[in-house]
Amino acid sequence: MSNFPIPETDAMNTAGMEKIQRLRAFNGSWKDFWAHYLSESCQFIKAQSGALLYRAKNDWNPVGSWKNAQFSMSADKVITSVFAKWIQENSVPTTPVFCRLSGEIDVGMTVLLIVPLLTQNPKETIIALYIVSAEEGREAQSKLDRLSLIRDVPASFQEHLNYEQAKSQVEAFATSADLLVLINRQKRFLAANMTLCNELASRFNCDRVSIGWLKEQAVSVTAISHMEKFEKKMDAVRALQASMEESLEQNCEILSPSPPDANYVARDHNEYSLSQGIHHLFSIPLQRDDEAVSVITFERSEPFTEQEQLRLRLIGDQVTQRMLDLHKWDRWFGSRCYYWFKEKVRELLNVEFTLRKALCILGVILFVWMVFGKLDYKVKAPFIVKSENVRYVPAPVEGYIKNVEIEKGDHISFGSALLTLDDRELLLEESAANAEKVRLEREIVKARSEGKLVEMRIAEAQLQQAKARLEKIDYFIERSTITAPFDGVVVEGDLKEKIGVPVQQGDLLYKIAQLDTLYSELKVNEDDINELEVDQEGHLAFASRPNDKYSVTIERIEPMAQTEEDKGNIFIVRCQFTGDLEGWWRPGMSGNAKINVGRRSPLFLLTHKTIDYLRLRFWFIP
Repeated sequence: MSNFPIPETDAMNTAGMEKIQRLRAFNGSWKDFWAHYLSESCQFIKAQSGALLYRAKNDWNPVGSWKNAQFSMSADKVITSVFAKWIQENSVPTTPVFCRLSGEIDVGMTVLLIVPLLTQNPKETIIALYIVSAEEGREAQSKLDRLSLIRDVPASFQEHLNYEQAKSQVEAFATSADLLVLINRQKRFLAANMTLCNELASRFNCDRVSIGWLKEQAVSVTAISHMEKFEKKMDAVRALQASMEESLEQNCEILSPSPPDANYVARDHNEYSLSQGIHHLFSIPLQRDDEAVSVITFERSEPFTEQEQLRLRLIGDQVTQRMLDLHKWDRWFGSRCYYWFKEKVRELLNVEFTLRKALCILGVILFVWMVFGKLDYKVKAPFIVKSENVRYVPAPVEGYIKNVEIEKGDHISFGSALLTLDDRELLLEESAANAEKVRLEREIVKARSEGKLVEMRIAEAQLQQAKARLEKIDYFIERSTITAPFDGVVVEGDLKEKIGVPVQQGDLLYKIAQLDTLYSELKVNEDDINELEVDQEGHLAFASRPNDKYSVTIERIEPMAQTEEDKGNIFIVRCQFTGDLEGWWRPGMSGNAKINVGRRSPLFLLTHKTIDYLRLRFWFIP
């Protein structure tokens, strides 16, 4: 209330005050309230014109205006322009004030009353402007005092409106609770629909309440209040279904007759109202996840107030889930399975959770590909290059190394000298053997001339022995120069640093291999040997050149396993190169080989090792 002194009783219009006080409990919207408040307050102080301004940020927006019959139509602009000039020079008032006009309007109006109105929101600023005729300041102050008495009416109305809304919500929740108790007692879907329609019709004084559910992209009327049976092919029922579909398709409440500011289409509702003689029609959709699945339509002769619409909306929200549960489960098993599958497909195909669904679809595709797809299955194994023709060259006689002609890794040709042993001792032995031979030949001649047959035979035998020894010495002299047995490459034997070192007969000097008979020898693990067969093809890559691949074919699989400490049992698999041999290949080179043994599923490739291990450890696994 204002702190201004209350005027004398004879100066107040008692009837006007009572009308304004009744606005504190006004039953209507804010828009209607402001129109009534401005009109009654202007008449209360006998104003010529009035206006309401609302402050939004730094701008003043008109809310409403009022003027008497003699007032000029252009006065609204004058009031706002005068206030705009005044507010530029003064701050926003917190108490009623007035200012004199300087002849802007030529109908005898001299004073502008500026009254800040009180509301429940302290941050909200609403100004009431009045133009009155007042010859003296005391008269203007008297009218300003009257306005001070009623400036709190908007706050009282707002408090009353909040109370009524809270009361309506409480009543709506109470009604919803009562209806839920009745519906929860029902075990069948149709009985629950009938109970809901009958109770809503009796509680809200409706002539008829109907409910329809979405079925195959169309609304089907399920229940009508106080009507056990009805023919769905009747024109009235079809018109009712059309109006329900109109609300469901727009997913909004529809009131018929529609208010002027309605933003929905109500053509089917209006046609149904006219055809059935219904005065007021109201439809609300029942929603599941913001999607309409059912519609309740109310018919009665009295209009639906905002509080009633709010209550019906709250009731619909409260009973929706229970009705959906009954609609889902009150059907035979096959139908439940069909609608469950249909619902899952609908959820899968809608636009919500797109990333999550895309990942699921990719996961399913990946799983199907892993089970039914095919990839090349290759057995991996290390290999080493070997030669079919390898010759070990030993020392033919005892002696000392005299000359070394080649080194390890050199290419050699057939008959080329490899190494020469010192043959000086052999030459001395050859000289001694020749001298012995000459002596024995002379003894034979002497014994023959003397007729000594026995001595002659002994000398002849010794001569044969000397010749054999001489041949042996000649053989060793000839073999003192070691030559290549065939074209190839020296893979072992580095004797440059051993010149002058004695060697014994049979000591290994060189290891020579032919390069045109190379093959690869694979060491296949025992777990994979069952996959390999002769004539299977594959590829191998050398450790020195991993980017280059060379084709091979399995030629032979050794039947007996060998044991290695780090790998366990292995099998030797011999493979022949199918292409031309490279000049840089050497025996002993190694790398990895992959033998193609067929096409298998990706799931098999990922899990067969683990499954085989489990089968071996646990016999009960099939």
